[in-house]
Amino acid sequence: MAWYQNAMMIGEFGADGTNAIPNLISALNPTNHPVIQAHAFIALGMIHSQPEVCVPAIVPFLRSPDVALRQKAVYALPQFRGGAKPAWAELLLCLQDSDPWTRQEAGRALKRIDPEAAAKAGIK
Repeated sequence: MAWYQNAMMIGEFGADGTNAIPNLISALNPTNHPVIQAHAFIALGMIHSQPEVCVPAIVPFLRSPDVALRQKAVYALPQFRGGAKPAWAELLLCLQDSDPWTRQEAGRALKRIDPEAAAKAGIK
């Protein structure tokens, strides 16, 4: 419970929480519990700074066997807006995810990251 509260508190700082990014990215280590990883995604999205560092750290989780991690990764990426364009191809694959929520949020994420490209791709 403490990790959740701390991650959300850091996230509430928004861009002022940038100094916490290295710690949040280290929380994505595969040896950490998925709940810790999931809340690190949420906090990174809330901070939405340094996309060049954060987006590559989040993208591999779009293929996680853990649906909750895929969901949180899809949720975090559009918070970086255009800075998440490097995740575009992986998010397109999420449109075929087995989880309906992940598919739906992937479409929303793509529209938020690059509305013109999403329209051209026929993403509604």
